[in-house]
Amino acid sequence: MAGGNTVVLTGSGFPGTTVVLFGGNDATSFTVDSPTRITSVAPAGPAGAAAVRVVTPGGVSDPVTYFYTTAPVLSSVAPSRGPVAGSATVVLTGTGLTVVQSVLFGNTAATGLAVESSTRMTAVTPPGPPGGGTVQVTAVSPAGTGGPVPYTYVAGPVVTSAVPSQGPLHGGTPVTLKGSGLTTTTAVRFGTEPAGFTVESDSSVVATAPPGVAGPVPVTVSTPSGTSAPVVFTRVAPPSV
Repeated sequence: MAGGNTVVLTGSGFPGTTVVLFGGNDATSFTVDSPTRITSVAPAGPAGAAAVRVVTPGGVSDPVTYFYTTAPVLSSVAPSRGPVAGSATVVLTGTGLTVVQSVLFGNTAATGLAVESSTRMTAVTPPGPPGGGTVQVTAVSPAGTGGPVPYTYVAGPVVTSAVPSQGPLHGGTPVTLKGSGLTTTTAVRFGTEPAGFTVESDSSVVATAPPGVAGPVPVTVSTPSGTSAPVVFTRVAPPSV
């Protein structure tokens, strides 16, 4: 609405152009590039459609439509956390989103933009900073920039130990897994078998060992940001006499 946008007009009969009109306002400036092309700078105008006309000594052209828009407003991104590797689909909500041309996570553009309505669009996150961290998300349009809203990149989970590291074949042993990035744990597996679990903190998850055969089994923790490297839990057969 503040004007200043460069607008290229194509048509015919442009030599001798004296005025370019956006609604009732003269263009801030214009240059006749050729008989079929004019480069103009839009003046300020109210939100909505404006009829653009070219005036020459030979008359006034039929109008074409130019839309003045307000800057988008970006109010939220959901989910607000995701993997450092990117490639997560997020939903952006706000107003005036139909004019958005790009979405930036920090200084990096998202991919897969899909505008569903003036208040909702989706995007695919780009990779984030190594080790994770919070960046500001902005929606960029010719009318201005909306936002910022925060988005946090979460590093993948790390598991450093399992205590106790041994248990019986019939399962049922509470095993405390220590590490980092465990707050958003979605699964704990002993080999390929899922285990029940409780998240105690970002550095601690308690899982219940499922039954299995004797011997070592890799234990992994999965979150939306990835799956940890395994630690070993060993199932021990009972003694026999």
